[in-house]
Amino acid sequence: MKDMLVLSKVFEECSRRGVTPLYVTKFGSKLYGTNTPSSDDDYKVVYLPSKESMLLNDWERSFHFNTNTDNTRNTSEDVDMEFKSLHYFLAEVKRGDTGALDVAYSFTNDFAVIYKDPRMDEFFDNVNKFYDVRNMRSYLGYAQGQALKYSVKGERLYVLEKAVKWLEEHPEYTGKKTSTFADDFLKECSYETFCCLSKDGKYVHLLGADYMLTNEYDYFLKSLRAKRDKYGERARKVMEAFESGSDSADWKALSHAYRCLLQAEELVMTGSLKFPLKCADLVKEVKAGKWKFEDVTKAIDEYLGVVNELLTNPELKSNLDEEFVRQFVLNLYK
Repeated sequence: MKDMLVLSKVFEECSRRGVTPLYVTKFGSKLYGTNTPSSDDDYKVVYLPSKESMLLNDWERSFHFNTNTDNTRNTSEDVDMEFKSLHYFLAEVKRGDTGALDVAYSFTNDFAVIYKDPRMDEFFDNVNKFYDVRNMRSYLGYAQGQALKYSVKGERLYVLEKAVKWLEEHPEYTGKKTSTFADDFLKECSYETFCCLSKDGKYVHLLGADYMLTNEYDYFLKSLRAKRDKYGERARKVMEAFESGSDSADWKALSHAYRCLLQAEELVMTGSLKFPLKCADLVKEVKAGKWKFEDVTKAIDEYLGVVNELLTNPELKSNLDEEFVRQFVLNLYK
């Protein structure tokens, strides 16, 4: 029932914008087979811009629709839909974008596919002609980013929260320059290179930014609060783990890194991806924090080496067929 309501909304949005829906698929954990009862519903939509909009060059590359409008984290009741034009989607597939390739192979999961225009059969029957397998380095970058992103963020947020708290507890410095309280502030809040006095003694260096000692208390506090408020809920959970002395890891982010590398290996070795993932149970274990932190990072490091070696193999050949891609797009407009 929910899928039918989503599909109805897809056609409504596409009609309103004058574009033609070509493909609708579930995305994320429900595509991979790693979903839990709390997982929300993510959908990807590929659409065909009108001839007129292409000729006039006023076509939309992509747009979003989300039932959650209050800027909070999605729940299992929320639906998030990302719409991408065919041209934008094919460009992402060509450069090896991880999300685009997931969509390109989502047809292997019958449960995930909500709608498919028959004209897309040519794409799915020849999907490996639309990208160069040697361009899979985006998988390495994504995995490294996910593995480090939130562990680092948690520690940074801890430093920032401590600094804001100290300032809020000392309103007596209101209207005074930072230089009048810098020593006391750093005595309580300094933290390695994250929070310290600059080498020339003119700035408080805090998380990559320099705050002049001539700045007033109010400006300093306002700046730090704004910086703190940009952090999301996941980083806050990692910060709490850091404060308690446990592993300051975002297990969801680590599971994404692990999954991404296993997918990259499968794609290079077999020339294809199959959903739901064969490794879904392992990824769910990581996501649930059932592995030791050091075991996860060790596995990620090992697979980074494996995938990098596969991609640097001189015998690895491109499977991209530029002329086939060109004809496919032209045929859709005939």
